[in-house]
Amino acid sequence: MERTAHYQLNKPEQTDFYNVEDFNQNSDTIDRKLKINEQAAQNAQSSADTAQNAAQAANDNANGRAQAVHTHAAEDIASGVLTVNRGGTNTTSFAANRIVVPTSTTALAQQAFPSAAGSFLRQNTSGAPFWSTPAEVLGAVGAVNPNILHNADFRGASTTNWGSVVNQVGASSYSAITQVITHAIDRWILREGNGTLSRQAGYIRLARTSTASTSAIFQTLEFPQSFGGKTLTLSVKNAPVASTGSWGLFVSTSAAYYGTQMASTANMTNSANSVSSITVELPSSPSALHVGVSNAPSAGTGNLNISGIKLELGSVSTMANQPPQNYGEELAKCQRFQVVLPANSRWATAARRWDANSVDANIPLPVSLRANPVVDGEFSARHGTGGIILGYPQLTDATSRHNLFLRFSYPNSWASGYAAELYTASAILIDANI
Repeated sequence: MERTAHYQLNKPEQTDFYNVEDFNQNSDTIDRKLKINEQAAQNAQSSADTAQNAAQAANDNANGRAQAVHTHAAEDIASGVLTVNRGGTNTTSFAANRIVVPTSTTALAQQAFPSAAGSFLRQNTSGAPFWSTPAEVLGAVGAVNPNILHNADFRGASTTNWGSVVNQVGASSYSAITQVITHAIDRWILREGNGTLSRQAGYIRLARTSTASTSAIFQTLEFPQSFGGKTLTLSVKNAPVASTGSWGLFVSTSAAYYGTQMASTANMTNSANSVSSITVELPSSPSALHVGVSNAPSAGTGNLNISGIKLELGSVSTMANQPPQNYGEELAKCQRFQVVLPANSRWATAARRWDANSVDANIPLPVSLRANPVVDGEFSARHGTGGIILGYPQLTDATSRHNLFLRFSYPNSWASGYAAELYTASAILIDANI
């Protein structure tokens, strides 16, 4: 058997027997030699590339250009920007304290500052971020703070009755009187001067009928010192009927309600169903606290249509979410300040002759009064077959305010210890208002 000259491959002769091993040896030899040649070619190309790069670098250095592929330390990069798709920000600087958000797959932008402190960052259905004020968030979740004021929801009124608005006195409207504090619907006072308060369909109306003096409606709070140092927000919601004229909210800690105001708004929003509010921080120990709405003498006439007034803790108004007031609960709160005994009320065996000159009576009250009241009205008594007018009483006991203990001067003959029915010919106001 002969072999080739260069790779010594087997060359079987005609007289040789066939042997598959001879062919396998040839295949192994060819495979090995081809691999050696392939590796040699790769090494040669690599050496050529290295030489070419070195030549290019030398040429760039000679001409003052940077190499196409090179690195720098971060502190050595003084200008230029890196695009987002290269891992950069595509900008040389950012505004301080503004959030950076991706506006697309290849762009970054900064979110604008919120319009109110304490705002929340939210996302819409496409993921785009946006700010919501604390009031908007509270509104979205239906949150509501308690109303510190009493009898301050006027949506239950109508043109024919006061509905869920507590109005024990029972008048259909109230008018301010010069130099006189006018208690109107329960817990609300009309400033002396001019103006009328009337019921409307789903709201009340404070009408300023003259420019001679200020029209105002306000409420004086009990225990003002308990709000010392607190932040309070006062809100007024307009009725579905727009108001007219120029009106403002006020908060005063002066002993006299018309004194210096802590805060006020020059103008409320008059549009229908709108809410206007002010926020104040009270002094550490206020001796008085009055809140309400008013206008100035120069503001002209006008009608303020109010569906509700609210005073709450904190700096955010939740007036928009205020539920309707519960008449029974508000009535009980108001009766701490005044109770109206209706005309023709009767109390069996309530009056009793005490001595030769006086008659005593005991009338139960629905709640405990906040203070010793003034009794405005005449009582009568009936014993046997006759009736007598006892007149105006004197309060004899201010310690048990859940009962009204009265004494009448009545020197005429009436058997001592004899009980009689006490009654009222007309309504009588038991007044413990602030």
